[in-house]
Amino acid sequence: MAILIEATTVVITTLSLDRRFPGGSAAFGQQAPNATYRTDGVLAAVSFMVPADARIFARTLAKHGFADPWSAVTDEIAVIDQCQGFLTKCDWLTVDLKLVRAADGTSFGATIAWKGDDEPGTFAVPAGWYPHTMSQISEADLDQNYEMVKVDQDSSGGGSVLTYRHRETGQLLYVGRPSIVAQDAQEQFAALERTLGTLSSKLATRERSKSASELCDRATALIEQTNRAPRGLFYIQGTAARMAGRWNVAESAFRRVTELWPDELDAWLELTWALSSLDRVDEAIAAARKSVELCPESAPAHGNLASALLQGGRPEDAMPAIERALELDPAEWSYQQIREQVISAVKEGTAIEGWSTDEMSNRPWYKRWFRWRSS
Repeated sequence: MAILIEATTVVITTLSLDRRFPGGSAAFGQQAPNATYRTDGVLAAVSFMVPADARIFARTLAKHGFADPWSAVTDEIAVIDQCQGFLTKCDWLTVDLKLVRAADGTSFGATIAWKGDDEPGTFAVPAGWYPHTMSQISEADLDQNYEMVKVDQDSSGGGSVLTYRHRETGQLLYVGRPSIVAQDAQEQFAALERTLGTLSSKLATRERSKSASELCDRATALIEQTNRAPRGLFYIQGTAARMAGRWNVAESAFRRVTELWPDELDAWLELTWALSSLDRVDEAIAAARKSVELCPESAPAHGNLASALLQGGRPEDAMPAIERALELDPAEWSYQQIREQVISAVKEGTAIEGWSTDEMSNRPWYKRWFRWRSS
């Protein structure tokens, strides 16, 4: 028997998986990304539309003792392109293009690979496969001609399905990816999460700000080296940037989350705060309104809207927002403080606690009251 080679395929011997991979080849099959796993009992394979994803995936196996096929000759892993053939050195597999007749009588060409001297009569394919399921696309083409428009969770593989739109034709392209492809990136991500948890439990001091800035840089570096970073990594980057007072970075991080995961309430709450801190008041108000639209029962969303409207010199408009926030969460002290300031601003017209309008723009006290979590 043999296995189908489609797009860019990582091929691994099941014997090596049973020896090295935790849980053996069965566990590997369950954890493999993209729902493209198949095996003939001797070989196992996973395919990728973007060649760079295949390269990263193959290298993650080094964590389990496999050799990197790009830097060493190995008889356990091979990477094969459907059209070009072997991308790594391999003398233990045979690859050939075969003309295959489907059950409906139509014919199609299939690239297959097998181990051994006997030419196979059948080949293994992914579950639910049919001819031309996958089309390969270069990373350069993807970056230059497509824009990412949506990220959905992939229930079959525990990762994500990324939707791209061609900038000129509007054609949609779907790319399946695990949450973080590289195993070493998973460990780095976990370490960053732990560091953020530690910093979040500390008081806001100069030392914490410095540590948060370093954490932000580490998260930024991991985003740059990780092929399509997960949402949690952007949260770490943005939250650390907020703690360090690096509001431009925070705004960029949370803006990215809202673009890729537009229904993520916490990201809109964070974005509101960052925009307000950058004195981009109209944008902050728009982000706050989006939060309210997403979750009308969110007290932080209404509280943020009130703060943004007050910062924009619209205390009358802020009043119903802060009243709604208190209705939803009457015990929250910050909402009570905001309401007092809104009432004062409405009474005094342009002044709050004796500050002039110019002083207010230079020292917006209400930034302290912005909320960034929905619970």
